[in-house]
Amino acid sequence: MRRPADAEAYRQRTLAEAARDQARFQTEAEAYRRTTVADAEAKAARIQADAQAYTRQATAEGEAQAVRAQAEASAYAERTTAEANAEANAKRAESLREGNQELIAANHLVEVLPAIVEAASRGLTGANVTVLNGASGVNEVLAGLITQGASILDTARRSLSTPLAPSEDGPARADPAARSIAPS
Repeated sequence: MRRPADAEAYRQRTLAEAARDQARFQTEAEAYRRTTVADAEAKAARIQADAQAYTRQATAEGEAQAVRAQAEASAYAERTTAEANAEANAKRAESLREGNQELIAANHLVEVLPAIVEAASRGLTGANVTVLNGASGVNEVLAGLITQGASILDTARRSLSTPLAPSEDGPARADPAARSIAPS
């Protein structure tokens, strides 16, 4: 058995050790909390920086694709206009050579075809086109434009090769509007 004074000293020593341990554990816990919070904030900053970098890169790539698409559309418009002009000159020369009133009448359509193509290309200039499937999407848009231009040119060619119907007055006659564009 312990004496009361020894027991009291033991109790006081035990309480002091407990208080010391508690203070040490609280200090260690606070240090761990601060370290954990700092690590989390650093990770969050890295993630945010990565997200901003990705956003800038994606925006730059999208702008580059838009510039490429616009350049390709302009090049297509210029090629199509040149082809239409060449076709118009060939048809004009052929109609003048043969004196064919039908071709002379249809020549007007061929003459305005470059203007139609140019107007269509101006409609694309500054267009805000969102392409969701990258380069293949840009290629699909351009292929569609090329197909439409070729279709217009094909329609014009077919209209030039369609014979005129005979009139009530006799042989086939050109449209009166066509006469107004015939050479004098």
